[in-house]
Amino acid sequence: MEAFDRAAALGVDGIELDLHPTVDRKLIVFHDNRLDPSTNMQGPVSGYSFRELEVSLDLDPSGSRRVPPCTFDQVVARFGDLVISADIKEDLGEESWLEGDFARIAGEGSQKVVAASFFDPPMARLRREYPEISSAATAFEALGWNLLTRLGCGVKPGYQVLSLPLRFLGASYIDADLVAAAHDDGVALWVWTVNEPVDMLALAEMGADAVITDFPSLALEVLGG
Repeated sequence: MEAFDRAAALGVDGIELDLHPTVDRKLIVFHDNRLDPSTNMQGPVSGYSFRELEVSLDLDPSGSRRVPPCTFDQVVARFGDLVISADIKEDLGEESWLEGDFARIAGEGSQKVVAASFFDPPMARLRREYPEISSAATAFEALGWNLLTRLGCGVKPGYQVLSLPLRFLGASYIDADLVAAAHDDGVALWVWTVNEPVDMLALAEMGADAVITDFPSLALEVLGG
């Protein structure tokens, strides 16, 4: 939550986060599937209740002070005036409760939440059951759009945002024509993860709608935001 507070204080337009479900139907803001690499706890996020994580999880690897986790609804309630790109990191199957809770939280707190996921099934369920929620293309959809666009084929996107990696297989591929094609199809183009000033400037000149970066203060300085 502190990172989002600092970003908001800088004057960013939006924030990006990842979501994992807990056993008691909470959506926790956390990047990895497992807690082991970066916290004091072990195992998958989905193996714990929110109460267990709230009491024991420490997000500060230095151990100098305890940083507790936060939930999706807490973030939406606090930063509802910002665009919030929320990445669903797990597919719970056809009986999933996740998409319904996601839509409820997004609808209650902000009209600027954009659902994202690398996985097609949760996005298909969300769009089918909650078409009022804005969404980004999945990885497969983004790849398909890119290929079809390069081939000159028409595309009718079922999403509002294309969130694309800055490079694919180590190579640059985003250019002004690709950005224009996205806009012609009625979708915004966001690019991640953009940490170098030269890339920020190049994307701005191409007309990209947003850059997702680890260094918001740098991006604001470079882009004059």
